[in-house]
Amino acid sequence: MATLEDVLNGVLIGFVVFISTAIGSTVEVSNLRKHFRKPKGLAIGWVSQFGILPLLAFALTKVFDMNEAFSVGVLLVGCSPGGVTSQYFTYLARGDVELSISMTVMSTLLSFGMLPALLAIYLSSQTTTIPFLRMMTVLLLVVIPACLGIFIRYKKPRAARTVEKIGSIAGSAFIVVAVVMAFVVYDETKNAPAYIWGGSFILSVTGTIFGYGAAWLAKLPRKQCLAVCLETGVQNTTLPLAMVVLSFEGKFRDQAAAFPIIYSIFVVGMSVIYAGLFRWIEKKYPDDNDMEIASRNADDLKPTSGAGEKQDISFDADKIVADQNSNSAAV
Repeated sequence: MATLEDVLNGVLIGFVVFISTAIGSTVEVSNLRKHFRKPKGLAIGWVSQFGILPLLAFALTKVFDMNEAFSVGVLLVGCSPGGVTSQYFTYLARGDVELSISMTVMSTLLSFGMLPALLAIYLSSQTTTIPFLRMMTVLLLVVIPACLGIFIRYKKPRAARTVEKIGSIAGSAFIVVAVVMAFVVYDETKNAPAYIWGGSFILSVTGTIFGYGAAWLAKLPRKQCLAVCLETGVQNTTLPLAMVVLSFEGKFRDQAAAFPIIYSIFVVGMSVIYAGLFRWIEKKYPDDNDMEIASRNADDLKPTSGAGEKQDISFDADKIVADQNSNSAAV
């Protein structure tokens, strides 16, 4: 008979697949092409996602002198791609949602190579054998559904909107599952030392600050700075948790799972604060460069419904970008 742990592990795999498919279904191929033609935003996002944040995560493990299990959990979060949560809060913060979507999709696809490579570098001194083959298998549960989502968006835009909704619901429901895992299944999470709780807060805040700083130094417009900083500070937590649960066993697994679970709880509250802060800054100190971005987005936006069809007012990526453009134009 299946235990609660088995059931939750199965649910976790389902979340990984659904959320990854939803990530792919949010992107327009034409928008990706546009960012490839002018790759500055994507390049800064890539450096922040796979350069700055893994280094910050590694620094945390050394500053707090974490054991190998806790270190694995921290580095898995730090080396993982962004998720749908960053897109939603980029929208709330009135950042460049189009860039956020493009960065999420690209980091998800690149994670198949980047995540194992980064782990091999930062965990090279560990005595514990890291099961990279199992981790690569879990990564396939991310990359393949993301590619499927892109295909669905390209062929069936209406179906893609449904997938987006499912992914949004799954992302919210995952927080509930994370809490259950933290306080029912994995004892090491609720008994985790204070530096794990504090480290979750620190990684989110420093990732956001350094991500914004890198984008600002590259002289990106404020809306793109917001997209980069939230993409860096708001990580995909379903992937690192799935990799821990499906790759390790016993006490090592329980300790390694602590950081992804606690981080997933922290990051939602922190993202609400980020969104409110950035909206206040935008209102108090408007950026003229953002008007140009809004104009370009409006020119590139292609509606997916016919001229005579009733517009779908549900929450989806097209509506997010359209709403963002209208809000920016009104400033």
